[in-house]
Amino acid sequence: MDRFICEKQEIEDPEATMVFGKKKFVPFVLAGSNIFFVGLRGSGKTTLGKTVAEKLQVPFVDMDTMIQKKAGKSIEEIVVTQGWETFRSLEEECLENICHAYGQVISTGGGVVLSKTNRERLTQHGQVIYLMGNPPLLAKRVRLDQNSEGQRPPLHKDNVEEEMSNQLWEREPLYMMVANHVLQAEKPVEKLLQDVLEALWPEKVSKGLGFDDEDNE
Repeated sequence: MDRFICEKQEIEDPEATMVFGKKKFVPFVLAGSNIFFVGLRGSGKTTLGKTVAEKLQVPFVDMDTMIQKKAGKSIEEIVVTQGWETFRSLEEECLENICHAYGQVISTGGGVVLSKTNRERLTQHGQVIYLMGNPPLLAKRVRLDQNSEGQRPPLHKDNVEEEMSNQLWEREPLYMMVANHVLQAEKPVEKLLQDVLEALWPEKVSKGLGFDDEDNE
């Protein structure tokens, strides 16, 4: 074994080994794609999504809001009166409609990845960014989020962190399955914005170039 390590080995095409295992860099063009944010409730998908859309000057879509407008009810009302199956069906319909267009930033619901059809649409119609957060952080944010009251099915107040842990255990493998990039949810939104730009346009960021309408075409 020592002789093999020290001995010079000849190969037929030295140049080929220089690129082995590397993929050709393909610039991301938002005009022909979308940016999807996935993650548990409280991970900041909507806040970051709006910030990214504003920076890029493109439309922002919040799937939860879209579903509520379509149904004429809050998500909590849909679930209570018609059940989770109906809500998930509406979710699939909305995502299908969203995927008919490009050049958008989309905040998805926490359970969007539970559907195989949704997972396929996410990966086929854009870049997926998973906002990863730990249960204590997410539980704290959920407790403080007054906007979610009456809009989403409530978590048990005494066991919010436990519920978040259970959801994370169930869904994180699915988030990772569809994610092109993973970001840490505890970071300030300004830093996360920079992380998104660096993940999708690394060459542009490294050169200090700006982002305007032409950058997305």
